[in-house]
Amino acid sequence: MAATIILGASLIAALAVILAQNVLHYREKRDLFNRFMAGDYKTYNHFEKVLPEQMKQQEKILEKKLEEKVTPEVLRAREAARGF
Repeated sequence: MAATIILGASLIAALAVILAQNVLHYREKRDLFNRFMAGDYKTYNHFEKVLPEQMKQQEKILEKKLEEKVTPEVLRAREAARGF
């Protein structure tokens, strides 16, 4: 009985280690591929760090615009301001 429990626990631990290795391998493989495709460190750094920050800022701006309630009066005022 104790041997079965030990065997089961060791099997679960082995599966957890294999899963962790696969996740780490996938991340490293993706990172290496991105570095290779970028060509140089400046481009890689831009797409890994700078671009995601810019995207977050743009998403915040879009969310604010979506939250705005645009009434017909506001639409007419905007059209008048544009000269339509």
